[in-house]
Amino acid sequence: GPAPNTPQPSALRSQLEAALAMAPPMTPTASPLAAAAHTPDADSVPPPTLVGVPVRKKFHGYGVLDGLVQRQQQTDGRCEVRWSDGSETAISLADVLRIRTDETSSVGTPLSGKRK
Repeated sequence: GPAPNTPQPSALRSQLEAALAMAPPMTPTASPLAAAAHTPDADSVPPPTLVGVPVRKKFHGYGVLDGLVQRQQQTDGRCEVRWSDGSETAISLADVLRIRTDETSSVGTPLSGKRK
């Protein structure tokens, strides 16, 4: 028969299954997100993608228009906005961050009671 110190195939398999059961499940989304969140060199990160961000701007002598960011240039971060009257203008990244309507936190005075 087999030597006493040689484990049986069935024993090996049960050991392997036990080890697999104890191992944490590999979630593919966990590692890249965690790595992206802890980038030490924040300066080399491209500007945040603002495509699809809603904005609202008051045009002098015209009124207030709502717009949506259509495109963003990766080089300087300028955004092309299509306004509710159908026109399109390019505005700077800083302007978009200032007039965006989906984040009240970026505005100096947060609205009392968040809109749903």
